[in-house]
Amino acid sequence: MPALAKRRIDLINLLLERGANPSSQRNRENALHIAARSGCLDCVKALVEAGADVDAKTKDGKTPLHLAKFKGQREVADYLIAHGVILPTPAPISKKLAAADVEKGRASFSRLCAYCHNAVPDEGGNQGPTLWNVVGRDKASVAKRRYSDALLAWQGVWTYEDLNKFLLEPMLTTPGVYMEVPGAPDETERTNIIAYLRTLSDKPIRLP
Repeated sequence: MPALAKRRIDLINLLLERGANPSSQRNRENALHIAARSGCLDCVKALVEAGADVDAKTKDGKTPLHLAKFKGQREVADYLIAHGVILPTPAPISKKLAAADVEKGRASFSRLCAYCHNAVPDEGGNQGPTLWNVVGRDKASVAKRRYSDALLAWQGVWTYEDLNKFLLEPMLTTPGVYMEVPGAPDETERTNIIAYLRTLSDKPIRLP
């Protein structure tokens, strides 16, 4: 860890050659997380070549790729993507929306989302953009809101399946996003939430 802090690649290589653990931790954060966040590409390469887990998570779910993208470390992000990072893709849920429980979705929304997002047309003072009319809305399009490069680069409108992917676990499916939350990994709960989000509109988009 002190060698990483000083970006002493010579010492890092020496330690790794002598058997140092490339997945060693400090405060439940791996050496690779620290290297990725700092943008030390040589450090990242040395750790990965020594066997560090490119998909390792911190205690709050951040991966090396998410940290690199969040901090704008593009070379590091490109290297990690080229060396085994797995971006999860959930199974399609569109055909399950008609049978989803909207009221359970509302309850999950209140528990998981309402702290940052409004569910009404009035933008209000919440940290995140309002989710009124989110289904079918252009991504990263609410005025006077700051969006991550990761979300700005994702073209098109919010479809049911885009929401399904994003809400699975934002930092894993869309590394670099500002929404650093666990998401809704349970498919049934996620489907219920999306069915509820559909209702947040004067003219809800029809179900598949």
